[in-house]
Amino acid sequence: MGAGVRDEELTVTAIPDQDWRNTAPLPGPAPALNLPIPRKFRLGNGLNVFLVEQHSLPIVSANVITLSGSDQNPPGQPGLASFTAEMLDEGTGKRSPLEIAADSDQIGASLSTGSSTDYSFVAARTLKKNVDAAFELVSDILLNPAFAPEEIERIRHDRCTHILQQKDSPNVLAVKVFFDAVYGSSHPYGYMDIGTEESNQAISRDLLLNFYRTGYFAPNSALVVAGDITEAELGALAEKYFGGWGRWIFGWVSRNSPMGPPQYRPPLLVVTSRKADDTLWSEVLNLGGYDVLAQPYERAEVVRILSLAWLHWKTSMSGPARQLAACAS
Repeated sequence: MGAGVRDEELTVTAIPDQDWRNTAPLPGPAPALNLPIPRKFRLGNGLNVFLVEQHSLPIVSANVITLSGSDQNPPGQPGLASFTAEMLDEGTGKRSPLEIAADSDQIGASLSTGSSTDYSFVAARTLKKNVDAAFELVSDILLNPAFAPEEIERIRHDRCTHILQQKDSPNVLAVKVFFDAVYGSSHPYGYMDIGTEESNQAISRDLLLNFYRTGYFAPNSALVVAGDITEAELGALAEKYFGGWGRWIFGWVSRNSPMGPPQYRPPLLVVTSRKADDTLWSEVLNLGGYDVLAQPYERAEVVRILSLAWLHWKTSMSGPARQLAACAS
């Protein structure tokens, strides 16, 4: 209290005509939730494209999402999906990491790559006038990553440093214990996306390339775009920069197949990309290959068959058969 003022001298005077304060106001009507419904179309190579047009600002946001998140990490290799996604913008066949950053800055775009539990992504946000250059940059990153050895080692060092820093965070440690308790160390969900220090030290360039080649393909992905762009404009850009992305077929090849010596002619599953030359493409189809884009198919069934085929190749094939598998993938 102020000097010379005693508590008993204070009085409270009611403000007249304020009886309405005695009754709390009723809540108003709930606001309507109107989520935009994207338009969807599909490229010839199986890439699904989703578009939400919003023309209030001259901005376009594009995300390429592929169903190759940490749930696809092989046993004993936590962090592989995250490591692979992190390498996408660390150099391509024609750009160094610094050139990628410079080209993104030049058009005022934001660019990021990453991986989560169920998917990996490349994302870009740019002004409408620079959308063509942004799509070209995203396409180069996604379709032509270099996985340069020196960049792999640099990123490996950064990731291991980050894992060491996590040990000082009680929240992160609690999450790690939770994942392990719920899912166990034998399940991909039993680890954080970044993996462990041991797994990151053991990840090789071959492992990164194999994860990329088996998980990053058009029918396993979607291009999701929102902003100041029409369906016709997006269709032309998508076809221009992603239309050549690998299209995949699979099929059993019989023992009587002319592909390889007789001792390497058990029924095999052959997988090939549409980027392969037309001769190989036609040959696989002639031998019973099944075009996964020719009719609807269940992704789970495709994954199951591919897994069985890979296990068959690993356990019973050697020499020329392994070379054949490599040539057909």
